[in-house]
Amino acid sequence: MKELNSLYQKLAYTSFSRILLLLLSISCTLRDDSLSNATDKTLSLFKPSYRDDVECLNLKSSLQTPVGKVIVRLHIDLEKNKTFLQIDDTSFEFAATKAPTNICKPDPATLSYFTNLLERSIPACQIASKEDGFVCTLTHSTAEQSLERIKAIKLAQLRQVKRVPYLLSRRLTLTENLAVILTEPYWEEGLKGFCGVMNASLSSEHPLILSSKTWRTTLCTPGKKRYEAALIILSKAVEEIAFMHILQDQINLPGSLLVHVQNEMLPASGKVWVKLVAATTTMTNVLAASEAVRGMTFEITPFTSRKGRNKNKNRRKIEIVENSDTSNLVKNPRSCWFPGFSMNEALFGPGRKMQLWGTHNESPCVQGDKKKEIESIARYFIETISAETSFELSESNTKALSLPAGPYNYTVYEFPDKLGAKLETNIVDQGLIVWNGSHQGLSIAKAIK
Repeated sequence: MKELNSLYQKLAYTSFSRILLLLLSISCTLRDDSLSNATDKTLSLFKPSYRDDVECLNLKSSLQTPVGKVIVRLHIDLEKNKTFLQIDDTSFEFAATKAPTNICKPDPATLSYFTNLLERSIPACQIASKEDGFVCTLTHSTAEQSLERIKAIKLAQLRQVKRVPYLLSRRLTLTENLAVILTEPYWEEGLKGFCGVMNASLSSEHPLILSSKTWRTTLCTPGKKRYEAALIILSKAVEEIAFMHILQDQINLPGSLLVHVQNEMLPASGKVWVKLVAATTTMTNVLAASEAVRGMTFEITPFTSRKGRNKNKNRRKIEIVENSDTSNLVKNPRSCWFPGFSMNEALFGPGRKMQLWGTHNESPCVQGDKKKEIESIARYFIETISAETSFELSESNTKALSLPAGPYNYTVYEFPDKLGAKLETNIVDQGLIVWNGSHQGLSIAKAIK
């Protein structure tokens, strides 16, 4: 453009030269604009092709969430009679029913239509339109309310279960620590220590929402919305733990497993390693139970004596209550997106099954029925609520267990004498056992030839 201005000054001010330079200027401007659109990575991820803007079929905006801002786009495909909504890098398809004809103009009708599609895709969010885009608000409990609930669940766990599932116990402890920190005046200092402990823990020990790097970063980085994000994390963690507590109370059976291995088959150490993997039937039973759990809730009430008097007003207990009205119970929870999560992530499925991400009957995204996704959800539940599914035993040893009822594939390995040795190379025996609680045994011996 500088070269054009210089040329403009040198040329005589004839009408022809002015018209020529004007056309050159417009041409350069169009090239600059088209180059900018071509390098828009978000646009390139949007699968439906855009028509010319003169048809007024596209609208680009932003969605402000507690963990940052994302780009949202709306596109109408007249030929297919479809509306495409893009949130961040994922697109969702709707029927173009009652779609505005001029969506490139953000008038009230277009904003209302856009808001409706966002609410159907992100049911956990309360969507509001602002001058500079849309805002997603996530509801949450206070730190005091969450702390009271988590303490009640912890007490119920200790009273009801002899062997508390490790992962559930670990997530409960982390959540309780976070709740305590957020009730204190110097919570920012407390979060420093909490983030250190969290980062040193295994990812499987974190509540599901903290499996998201986005949420972990927001929690552990100073900022204006840090406390709000921490309360949302706390509320979602309590929801998950409450769900898992009810699920294990409904489906787990306590018992003991005796594994006897013939002496000739034992390694020099005399120890073996036992691994139990839930069979398909057990996974199906757990998923069916999880759907029933969504129709239940828990209530916190004071402990009472037999005479009906309070023993201690400060003590609380948890009661599992089955909701009488199950008309709103959705068999397949529908949600497409949640801040910090997308449908492409492995842990989006378990969260959707528990309705952590909300649910909307008119969402275009139905709970998947793919075998891989179903097994992933069931595995997450079973690993969380099982006391142990992999453990060391001696020649004749009994292991106390608490597992969902059903068949399990078992594998017995020689316990490696050397560090780093792989179990898979030293299999002693494999088979199937049906867990029904009480006292069960495996007797492993060489086949008689």
